[in-house]
Amino acid sequence: MSPEAHTPWREAVALYALDALADEERARLEEHLAGCEACRRDLADRLGEVAALAEAAEPVAPPPEIRARLLERLPAGPARPPAAFPARRPARGWLALAAGLLVGVALGALVARTLLVEQARRAEARSLALEARRGEAEAELARLRGELVVARQALSLLRSREVVMLAGLPAAPEAGGQVFVDRREGRALFVARDLPALPPDRVYQLWRIVDGSPLPAGLLEPGAAGGGYLLVESVGEAPAETWAVTVEPAGGVPQPTGAMVLIS
Repeated sequence: MSPEAHTPWREAVALYALDALADEERARLEEHLAGCEACRRDLADRLGEVAALAEAAEPVAPPPEIRARLLERLPAGPARPPAAFPARRPARGWLALAAGLLVGVALGALVARTLLVEQARRAEARSLALEARRGEAEAELARLRGELVVARQALSLLRSREVVMLAGLPAAPEAGGQVFVDRREGRALFVARDLPALPPDRVYQLWRIVDGSPLPAGLLEPGAAGGGYLLVESVGEAPAETWAVTVEPAGGVPQPTGAMVLIS
């Protein structure tokens, strides 16, 4: 029998050792003890503890008036030196009651401690969950604020007078785009439409071609409908001769290597 199977019998064994079980419970335990070596060893330990507790109890002397009344009732006989009235020990019933109360208090304290520990663990788990959600909410708020700033900058660039049109090439014939350039601010906004979906390891890269040399202008990951926008933080002092978009490995490259899909 596993150790967990003895747990329901431990309290009954302790009360049995204290002679505090009802007849029905005593019979049921004795039937169990007949086939359980572990519980018999437990009972032997409990009986030893009860015996030690009884031996450790302080003797209780009876009141003098009780001793006198008992001596008066004794029959007359040869005179002999009065013997010291033996001290008595607490009755077994009181001992069993006291030990039972101690067992009950200990069990109550154990149950209360278990409940409090579990409540503390649940409160800690809820606190950690709330902290995690608060951190996620703060991160999402910061991201949205950043997107709001970029969107406002992009809206301002839509009023630019210099607009460059990009047309789709055979790799993406239905696609198109526009670049809104603000020379005074030195920035530009690229807006794309109908770009084909790409594998996870590929990305669209925008290029400014100045004096025949392509310069990276940013990466674009279009939405589900193939559209998107890209804010170009710097367009340089020299105006671009051409704007183009190619398909490149995720993360971008310093020089074009993939198929070109848009060009001005």
